[in-house]
Order: sequence, then C-alpha cells, then structure tokens
Amino acid sequence: SAAGMASPDLMGLIPARINRRSLALPGLHLVFVGLFEEATRAYGEDIQARLPSGDTIWTTTFGEVAGNQLARQRVVKADLILTLGNRKNDVQEMFGPKKQVFGVTYIPSERTRTLLAQIDPLARVAIVSTFPEFLPIMKAGLLRFAPHVHVAHATLLESPTLAEELQRADVVVYASGSKRVTELVRPGATAFEYRHTPDPREIDQALLPLLESIRATLPAKSVPAPSANLRRSHEN
Repeated sequence: SAAGMASPDLMGLIPARINRRSLALPGLHLVFVGLFEEATRAYGEDIQARLPSGDTIWTTTFGEVAGNQLARQRVVKADLILTLGNRKNDVQEMFGPKKQVFGVTYIPSERTRTLLAQIDPLARVAIVSTFPEFLPIMKAGLLRFAPHVHVAHATLLESPTLAEELQRADVVVYASGSKRVTELVRPGATAFEYRHTPDPREIDQALLPLLESIRATLPAKSVPAPSANLRRSHEN
C-alpha cells in the first residue's frame, strides 16, 4: 500500500479502532454527607450541576448514616465521599483512612448575599447559629455583605434567653437547622436562613481534577455496538 503497510496489517487496525471507540470512561458515583437534609440536598444539586455528564451525586446526613445500614453501605461503595469542610475528619473517622474524603468549602449563597445587603442600616439584627463553630462564620458573612449594619446580636439556638433576644430584633438571620426560631420572631420582623453554596472555584479547580484522577484508575466500560436496525435508521 502507499503507506507501506500490508493489507493484513491494515485490516488488523480496524478491530482495534472499533474497540477503542466502544470503550467509555466510567461515570463516578459520589456521596455527600451533610448535617441537615434540606440544606444537604441543595448542596448536592449545586455540585451536580458542575459535574461531568455521567457522574452522579447522592446526598445523605450523618444521622441517616448512623441509623441506616443501607445508607452506610451506599457511602462505602461511593467512588468519593464529600462533606462539609469542617466535618471532613468526622467522616474520615466513620469510614476509615482507606476511603477518600473531600471537604467542600462553602460561601454564602447568592440569595443570602442579596438578603444581607438589603438589611436596613437601622435594623436591629440577631444572628442565630445551630452550632457554636458556625457563629463566627455567620458574623463574618454579615460584616462582609452587610457592612452597613452596626447593631447585631449573635446567639445560639439553645440559648436560654433566645426568645427574649429575638423579640428585640427587627431582622433574624438563622443557620440551617434553626428554622424553629421563626416561631419566636415578633410580628413585623423579618427572618431568613443563612444558606451556603459550594465554592464554584474549588469545585472547578480542585474537585473536578480529583475526579479525573480517580476515573483514570478505573477500568473503561464497554459500550455495546448499535443494533443493525439502529444503524439503518441513522443511515436513512
């Protein structure tokens, strides 16, 4: 032949090319372990929107994993476990050092940033956190996105003086898991949840490359060749 290749050699390349075409990179199965069902589900949806086609993410909570063996097994079988950045060590202890865990960094959601910016400068603001470790994060967010607000009282959901403090507030900003404070807000006051979203830069710059490195260690999946009827339908 013109390429200097014998006919049998040329024919041998055809099945090899077909085999390469019939192999597809495997889709990865991720699990996100969070604290509260509603917020965790939203985090999963945000991450799913940035994942490559074929990759899926399932969400669960610490409580569900602790009390449901099927949920725990599903986490164990995942290609990668995701969780809140400050809960990474907890998840690692639950599933052992052999399971890879990715701690996700969060930023205030767009809706949260907008609501914080819209707070009246003269409003008396109360911040309610479900856990002590989240209180500084919420206060920092308030200072960043509502720097015009100078009067703010920060407290915990289990504070014995919570009801009294909320009665003095014009705006109540509460953490996920503290929704019941809306029942204690005085008439005319505003209350909204301080919701986070995964940092998109971290997803693109850290998580996606990690997924590709995991994918590279897995065997490619064989994709069935289209049937004769399907081939004819494409040819017509």
